[in-house]
Amino acid sequence: EAELTTFFYGRYGVDLYGSSVVTTRSFAEKNPETVRKFILGLVHGLNTMIADQNASMASLKTYDGLLNDEIEKERMVISLRDMLVTPNVLKNGFSAVDPQRLERTLKQVAPVFNITPPAASDVYTDRYLPPANERAIRAWTPPGK
Repeated sequence: EAELTTFFYGRYGVDLYGSSVVTTRSFAEKNPETVRKFILGLVHGLNTMIADQNASMASLKTYDGLLNDEIEKERMVISLRDMLVTPNVLKNGFSAVDPQRLERTLKQVAPVFNITPPAASDVYTDRYLPPANERAIRAWTPPGK
């Protein structure tokens, strides 16, 4: 980790959401239970990865036998700690979006694409989310704690 330099946009005034799950409005409306179950499956997978990082690395190696377990495990911990398991996620579970922050994100990104920023309600809904306790991180202990 000492050999890495990570640029955190949020520390320099670019407070963007980074990870997201995207579907079309029509798919979500026609398949609300599928969307809920997908999110639950994703959270389950993340919690399983966090709880047993060695098994996670073994799983990755089935797809790429050249991976270095220790390097990939360190990258995974860094990504989880610094980018994915945020205070917001720990408090509210995955997909707990702050509408004002999303509005700011859209306003910051839109000029890059020369578009008018959409309203947050046009690109995000919590309508299909399982309850927050079902989207919670269960086994996360930051390294050194």
